[in-house]
Amino acid sequence: SDNTSETPTSTKLTLLKRIQLFSDLHKPALKKIADLLEDMEYQKGHYVFKKGDEGDAVFIITQGSVSVKDEDLVLSTLKEGDVFGEYALIDNKARSASIFAEETLRILRLDRTSFSRLLTENKEIQHGLLHLFVNRLREHDVLEQQLADQTKQIIRQKESLEELNEEKNHLMGIIAHDLRNPLSSTLSLAELMKSESENFDEDQMICINGIIKSLNRMVNMVDRILDVKALEAKQDQLNLEKVELSELIKNTYESYKSKIEDKKLEVHLNLTSIYARVDRQYLLQVLENLLSNAIKFSPPGKSIFMNLWIHEGKAHISIKDEGPGISSDDHKKLFHKFQQLSAKPTGGESSTGLGLSIVKKYTELMKGNVWCESEPGKGAKFVVTFKKA
Repeated sequence: SDNTSETPTSTKLTLLKRIQLFSDLHKPALKKIADLLEDMEYQKGHYVFKKGDEGDAVFIITQGSVSVKDEDLVLSTLKEGDVFGEYALIDNKARSASIFAEETLRILRLDRTSFSRLLTENKEIQHGLLHLFVNRLREHDVLEQQLADQTKQIIRQKESLEELNEEKNHLMGIIAHDLRNPLSSTLSLAELMKSESENFDEDQMICINGIIKSLNRMVNMVDRILDVKALEAKQDQLNLEKVELSELIKNTYESYKSKIEDKKLEVHLNLTSIYARVDRQYLLQVLENLLSNAIKFSPPGKSIFMNLWIHEGKAHISIKDEGPGISSDDHKKLFHKFQQLSAKPTGGESSTGLGLSIVKKYTELMKGNVWCESEPGKGAKFVVTFKKA
């Protein structure tokens, strides 16, 4: 900063009158303060002071503008006629923010030491200072009351949202339970008809198979909804035990073998014997959801890789496909309920948008971690980790 051409006294007096601290002072007192003001100039991109610097002066902008910054965050912008650093006239506490010149800046500087000497000699200035503090305290009381009112409003909104969420979960449960029985009964009848295939022609069998496929999708959707409802209601009890992970992965693969063969997929298992303390049923659902997703999004003829290994004392399970991968936008939606991603199942399979949210919930309940590694066009790899037993 450099000293620059001096601001006229009349301008200084006008600016001082706009400062709350000096607004009640008469002209003689203002004139004494104006005589203490020092003209300064700062070039664009320079700091007047930085957060943490000792406060030793107040500043009045006569030309240009500044940003009030907390590190890289801009809190506000000040321009001609604005004042900053007022409290430095009273104490030397560290600056709470930085002041950055956005353009060529001209300011008036009032040094605390010089002002303190004047303050001890002038009762009118002392009265002005007390008046400022009283007004600030009143403003603080008003802001405090506004904050209390807003807090009460937020609490009421939170309670209302919780009630709506509870009603939604209750309604979901009723619908799901009421649907499950008739769906299961209809599916059983359709399976019975399929077992008597000799009584139907080819077109009729195509219809029956289509009915069975659609009913299975609906049953799966109902089961997923009930899984989420049970999680949110905390109805499930965690049952941690020492489990051999490779055995559970093989069982998951075997239960999906027919679907894997239907899509002509090849599954590569790279497993080793590792134990972890998990809930067997929870982990089974995690693996089923992840493998089911890999199958859904794999084009026919591609491969799926299921690996199990130890790294830094943790058991790592990964399931990788050769599907379309996951976009950066879709990455933000992963593991949230009812989120439909842009990639579509390759065989017309259904997707409720609940599977990955269940994976995350169950994994975290078992003190594990889950994440996804993927690039568009390069498949997706989901990794689940647990502490080795």
